[in-house]
Amino acid sequence: MKCQGVLWCFALVLAGFSAKGQSCPRPVFPADGQQNVPVDAAISWTAPGTATGFIVSIGTTPGGVDILTNRTSSPITSYTPEVGLPEDTVVYLSFILIRSDGSQVSCPGWSFRTAPFPSPPGCTRLVEPAEGATGYPVNDALTWAYAPLATGYRISVGTTPGGTDILDNRDVGNRLTFNPPGNFPTETDIYVSITPYNRLGPAPGTCPTQRFTTGASLVDCSFHEPTVSGFPERFSLCPGETSREISAPGLADGYNWYRLGPGGQETLIGTENILEATQTGSYRLEVYNLVGSLNEFTVCNILRDFEVVEARPPEINGATITREPDGLRIVVEVAGEGDFEYALDPDGGFQTSPVFTGLPLDTYTVYVRDRDACFVSEKTLTRRLSAADFPAFFTPNNDGYNDLWKYEPPEDIQDAQMASIHIFDRYGNLILQLDPETQGWDGKLNGRPLPSTVYWFEAISRQQQIIRGYFALKR
Repeated sequence: MKCQGVLWCFALVLAGFSAKGQSCPRPVFPADGQQNVPVDAAISWTAPGTATGFIVSIGTTPGGVDILTNRTSSPITSYTPEVGLPEDTVVYLSFILIRSDGSQVSCPGWSFRTAPFPSPPGCTRLVEPAEGATGYPVNDALTWAYAPLATGYRISVGTTPGGTDILDNRDVGNRLTFNPPGNFPTETDIYVSITPYNRLGPAPGTCPTQRFTTGASLVDCSFHEPTVSGFPERFSLCPGETSREISAPGLADGYNWYRLGPGGQETLIGTENILEATQTGSYRLEVYNLVGSLNEFTVCNILRDFEVVEARPPEINGATITREPDGLRIVVEVAGEGDFEYALDPDGGFQTSPVFTGLPLDTYTVYVRDRDACFVSEKTLTRRLSAADFPAFFTPNNDGYNDLWKYEPPEDIQDAQMASIHIFDRYGNLILQLDPETQGWDGKLNGRPLPSTVYWFEAISRQQQIIRGYFALKR
């Protein structure tokens, strides 16, 4: 037969490989172009002959490897995806034969399309540990069987039937093994419930709870857990920033950063001690130490959830200002949640507490910024009169000190003059109306000294603010 064209000649070359005992694999199941292939199907092909080895790649794009990339010298002729194939998706297979001299030959690939999910998945079962197992290591992971049609699993783990004190309906994504944070309690019955799900919903009904019993542990993680104290619950992206660098606190053997989906499912996005967060949303940091020997070790870990949010200017609602014996006390009030810092003098530095004490009588402007200093808001504060602006006592004994009970307008409040002041005894009887413009009250009524006791007052300012309080007359 004559060679008719380049493509035909290339086909003859491939046929030559077959003649020498080397042949490109061809599909057995699914067939090339087949439609509605079950997502839990086993993919099979013909043997590659006597080739030294071959590389098989399976993906969702031509030449893709997102499902499988494998180099082998074993004569395998099938592959069953561990967690199934994606639904309603074209899947591509490709092979490369490896000759004895190390050279490679690319083989023609083929493709098929999977079927859409017809229903939610069914339940699954624990594989490791098995139902009723005893002495299970406290630091080992849980492993379960693939539930056909599942795209993820929710796990609850507790120390009582149906309990969730270890894991509460945790979405672990599309995996078949998971090591809960920390260790299982030693020598304890552990109850596990696993619910598979896909886009059509969770497995119908209630999936069965399985039980196993842990063994003893040689490691107490309470002495080996990493330190994460002071790690914030919220980080901000300032306007114009495309990312935010977040550092894990302290030192540890390892770090895992996860982005949390709407249902709490984890996506691993980093394994260093620093994360470059490029999106707002919910995140989880896992910090762990490995305790033990090379042959047997325990993972002692701790988790911290946090948010990355868009920074917004703090909104100062106002402040509560009170006059105390040592000066003014200011408590700043800010709307909304967030990590804020406060200052009365921004050049003198900010503090994390919204409370300022021992301040001289004066008018103040408060400054509030988010912890990342994206924005600074300010507000001038106005104090209202209070009973603390009136004398707490007087001693009318003519020694020249505190002989009169007299209101003196504070210097930090404008127009703080009184329109009237009434004084009452402790039974509520009116004693006198005091003219705010006079020298003050000398403790007498109709020229007769009144006894030492507590008296009450009611003052009305020119701004019609009413102030009530009490004071002591001491002789």
